[in-house]
Amino acid sequence: MSEKIIVTGHKNPDTDTVVSAVVWSGLLSKMDKPASPAVFGEPNKETELIFEKAGMDLPEKKELKGKDVFLVDHNEEGQRPAGVKNVVGVIDHHKLGISTDSPIFFRNEPLGSTSGIIMKIADERGLKLDEKESFLLLAGIVSDTLKFNSPTTTEEDKIYARKLAEATDTDIDELAEEMFKAKSDLSDKSLKEVIEADYKDFEMGEKKVGVGVAEVATTDFFEGKKTEIIEKLKEVKKEKQLDFLFFGVIDIIKKDTRLYVPSDKEKELANKAFEMKIKENPTILRGVASRKKQIIPPLSNILGG
Repeated sequence: MSEKIIVTGHKNPDTDTVVSAVVWSGLLSKMDKPASPAVFGEPNKETELIFEKAGMDLPEKKELKGKDVFLVDHNEEGQRPAGVKNVVGVIDHHKLGISTDSPIFFRNEPLGSTSGIIMKIADERGLKLDEKESFLLLAGIVSDTLKFNSPTTTEEDKIYARKLAEATDTDIDELAEEMFKAKSDLSDKSLKEVIEADYKDFEMGEKKVGVGVAEVATTDFFEGKKTEIIEKLKEVKKEKQLDFLFFGVIDIIKKDTRLYVPSDKEKELANKAFEMKIKENPTILRGVASRKKQIIPPLSNILGG
C-alpha cells in the first residue's frame, strides 16, 4: 500500500498539532486511504515527553511537492508549512481562513483541541483506537485545554479525556503535572527561540499580525529580561515584515498573560482591543489564558479579518 496523503499540523508545532497528525494519518490508513504524518518545526519538550511515554518516534519533515496534504489543527494559509499546494482535507478548531478550488473533507468544531475532534470522528465512524493512539489524543486534549482550565474547554473535551484516560489507565492530574513541567523548561532555549516556538501569523484586514505565546507553569525564565525581550521582538517584527507583533507569556496556573509589545503601535492597538489603558510593557491581562479565544478575536475586531 503506497503512501499518498501527508497529514501535517501548523508550523511551530505544539502537542495537539503533532498528535493529531499522527493519529489521523493512522485512522486514514485504516479507512484504506494510505497516509503518513509529518512535522515542520521543532516539537517542544512537552511533545517529546509524550511520545517518549507512548514509546513512539516523533514524525519527521517530509517532501510536500506533488503530495496531497491533509491539514490538522490549522487551516489558514499563513500557518501552513511551505510547499503545501493540494489540500485534500482539514480538521481544525480555529477560525476559518481557507478557500479551495474544489470540495474537500472539512471538519471544524469549537472544541478545545483538534485531538478531541479526532476522538469524536473515531467514535462516529466506529474506528478503533489502539492504546498508543488513545494516549496521544488524551495528551493533546490535556495540553490544548491546559487541563480544562482554558476558556476554550468544552464539556465534550472533558468527556473524551475521561474516556481516553480510562482506556489507557492514565491519571490525568499526574500526566498534566509532568507535561506542564516539561513545557515550562526553557533552559536550553534562546529568547528568540522561545518567542518563535509557539508563534502564528494572522491576516487581519490589510495588516499582517504576529502573535507568539509561551505557556508556562512558572514565569521564572522571563524574570529580569524585559529589555532583552522587547529588543528581540523588534528584531522578529522587522525580519517577518509585520505590521504588529505581540508576545504573551501565559501563566497556566494563574490564568493570566504577560503581554509584551515592541512599540507604541502595538500598545495603542492593545488599548483599543482589550479596552484598557496599557502603560507598562509588559502588562498583565488578567484572566486571559487563550490566544485563540481571548487575544486574536479582540485584535481582529479592531483590524478586521
